[in-house]
Amino acid sequence: MDIKKTTDYDKFQLIKGNRAIWQGHVNSIAEALALDSSTIEYNPILVNEKMEVIDGQHRLEAQKALGLPIYYIVAPNIGLSTVQSLNSNNRNWTPIDYAGSYVASGH
Repeated sequence: MDIKKTTDYDKFQLIKGNRAIWQGHVNSIAEALALDSSTIEYNPILVNEKMEVIDGQHRLEAQKALGLPIYYIVAPNIGLSTVQSLNSNNRNWTPIDYAGSYVASGH
């Protein structure tokens, strides 16, 4: 798997039919990245051969706003159904998840 890097933000496009960009989420990601952007290369966005964003449209917007490079993987022959599948299988951390993590790490 080849991870590429660019600051040519115009090469990316949003895939028609994906959820709308939620600016609050972009702002939240940007705030976190402003504090520490050292891990962005380990969380690349996923695009298809047309450079349509399959996963990571909010990360793309946050990194673009901060002038940070975009790390990305090109996965040919994927589209909107993959977007829907990836997004429907995500789950945010709950307070119980955080508490369990702190306990497990000795806090």
